[in-house]
Amino acid sequence: MNPDIAAAVERQTAALRELSRRAFLEPDVVADDAPGPDCTGTAGVVPPLERAV
Repeated sequence: MNPDIAAAVERQTAALRELSRRAFLEPDVVADDAPGPDCTGTAGVVPPLERAV
């Protein structure tokens, strides 16, 4: 394999691993100032439409 291609593959692999690590943080790694889960239990709930009068 061409050494330049191998080096490029290694750089790309390292970059993708870093992006993956950032995207899928472990719960104990999450920063203290990160927002917590919605505790109201209404996340994702869409209110019903009001009937036109």
